[in-house]
Amino acid sequence: MSTPNYRVLVYRFRAYGNLGDAIQTYALCRLLPQTAGVYRDSLNKLASGPTAVINGYLETGPPAERPDCLFAGVYVPWGWHYFGLLSWLGATRFPMVGARDPVTLGRLKRRGVAADIVGCATLTLGRYRGPRRGVYAVDFPDPLPDKGFVSLTHRTPRGMTWPEQWRRAVEYLAAYRTAERVYTSRLHVAIPCIAFGTPVCLHKPRQWFGLNSTYGRFSLFDSLGLPYRELVELDAAPLKERYLRFIRTSLGVEIEEHEPLPPIVADGI
Repeated sequence: MSTPNYRVLVYRFRAYGNLGDAIQTYALCRLLPQTAGVYRDSLNKLASGPTAVINGYLETGPPAERPDCLFAGVYVPWGWHYFGLLSWLGATRFPMVGARDPVTLGRLKRRGVAADIVGCATLTLGRYRGPRRGVYAVDFPDPLPDKGFVSLTHRTPRGMTWPEQWRRAVEYLAAYRTAERVYTSRLHVAIPCIAFGTPVCLHKPRQWFGLNSTYGRFSLFDSLGLPYRELVELDAAPLKERYLRFIRTSLGVEIEEHEPLPPIVADGI
């Protein structure tokens, strides 16, 4: 295996997990040359090496060595590692931290961290303009007006391997891309559908104000100005360009969108 250009987050779960994590990594890998994987639950062991492009939900403590990292669409939850994560993000050598959503942006700015909203890598998935077929309900709690829909879940079982998550993410994204309609309670079903141009109805889960409040994560969808519990569409081209511009400017690379291979985990970290 040749030396990877970048490192990205990959996932393993002691209990159950969320396929949305793998979907975000897939979307990011479409924009980068060869990548290696770093397990999110071992992020605190990340050592020096190729630049790590970090996106998605940060739930573990930061690395002790402060390796080279670009933060490109991160959500920082309130929790045990909150202040350590903000300190880590603020120490990046890059001029700007890319926040995924307004809540994360506010948390960074209150700590004096230079940041801006770049959105999510899944907003860069290509728009589909061909024929559409099929209706999907993905962890949707309400009765559907459509009959004959396909029911899916983003809940991944304990022990599901990273390659298995990647394959399922690719399979599900292919279904969402060409669907007639999608109904979901999952943020990372709704956001890819918006990128694809697929009509999507997002049911916002009941908010609670514990460590991982739904309010923070769903502020990304709120920022798009779209209603919940209605089928919506949006031209995501400006949102895609915003994210691509951040990657191009930060890394100084030209982006060639491509079908990526799954990142291989280096040294089990």
